Amino acid sequence: MVQRILNSDIYLSISYDAVHGWLYADWHGQVDSEDVMTGALKVLNELRRERCTKVLNNNSKLAGVWADAAIWGGEELLPKLYTAGCRHLAWVYSPEAYSRLSAALIVERSPAGIVLKTFDDLTAARTWLQQV
Repeated sequence: MVQRILNSDIYLSISYDAVHGWLYADWHGQVDSEDVMTGALKVLNELRRERCTKVLNNNSKLAGVWADAAIWGGEELLPKLYTAGCRHLAWVYSPEAYSRLSAALIVERSPAGIVLKTFDDLTAARTWLQQV
């Protein structure tokens, strides 16, 4: 997998996979709502810059409660991602219960437009995103 690193910090690495034409957001560590909102805006900015239509959002190494950010994500971020060109989003859940519940809030509030599918496994998420 050839990926160009676009942004990397303590809880989020963002790269562009030119072979598959998607943005890869790899979240890790303990986060709170502020971390998630800051990181999500970085994903939005990179999506705009790269002009791609697919995002692979990996929360498999993420922990923490960020329910406030989840509500914001569903109501504000996802519509902005759609406007920026995102049409397919593969979301890999965290195995950590609170982080998983926070992510589920975004999925529940997902507006029409972006096809958002959740996964427990990164390989399955990649496979689906390659097929759409």
